[in-house]
Amino acid sequence: LDLYYETQCMNRESEDWMDCEQHQVMQAQTSCADLALQRMLEHLQNLQDGKVWQQTLLIWLSDNGAPVWEGDNSPLRGAKKEIYEGGVRTPMFVSGGYLNAERYGAVFDTSTPVHVVDIYPTILAAANLHHLGHKPLDGKNQWHAIQSDIISSEIDGSRREFLYNVDPEYCETIMCGAYRYGPWKFVWSQNTDTPTMYWYDAYSTQPRRNDDGSVNEAQSDYLGCGQIPRGIQS
Repeated sequence: LDLYYETQCMNRESEDWMDCEQHQVMQAQTSCADLALQRMLEHLQNLQDGKVWQQTLLIWLSDNGAPVWEGDNSPLRGAKKEIYEGGVRTPMFVSGGYLNAERYGAVFDTSTPVHVVDIYPTILAAANLHHLGHKPLDGKNQWHAIQSDIISSEIDGSRREFLYNVDPEYCETIMCGAYRYGPWKFVWSQNTDTPTMYWYDAYSTQPRRNDDGSVNEAQSDYLGCGQIPRGIQS
């Protein structure tokens, strides 16, 4: 945990929350990643008097949400290895000298989702290249949305659909699949006594709660570190 204290990258106002050792470990790992990224970016920005940075596009994202044994994805439900939003929805940012300067610090429209399959056609568009394959791509070109804040009809979140995963044969102990259309998500699970299929709001931002409105302590505090204060994660 030396790096955790050395870098001081954490928000000191939430020091009490970070007293939990599991959160300290995650914070130390995040701080280490931040330092490594900082060193890489500084090197790129200095190469050839900044000319390399001007041609650099940086895309940073995660493959899945935090696992239940290391992190908390509140207020999103679920974690790694699940297809609830807490398991599949992660932050992403784009930077680099190739990005329009007026887009620095801009927040991408949260109603316009980006799927990992969009990365390939988006990079092709940014490089002014075309897909040469014979089969159509599942992903959508998000480059104009990222570079110029132009939202086309094909990436409009109110109508776009995703197929997250379908595994009808080997899903006795895992989630079998999910489908999303617009702001709604259909989840198919057989890891309960009876197969369960249901729709829910994919962009729910409320903490996990019981049917009576009370906080589900078992789901909201599975690290044993206490409830995460509002505003720490969103």
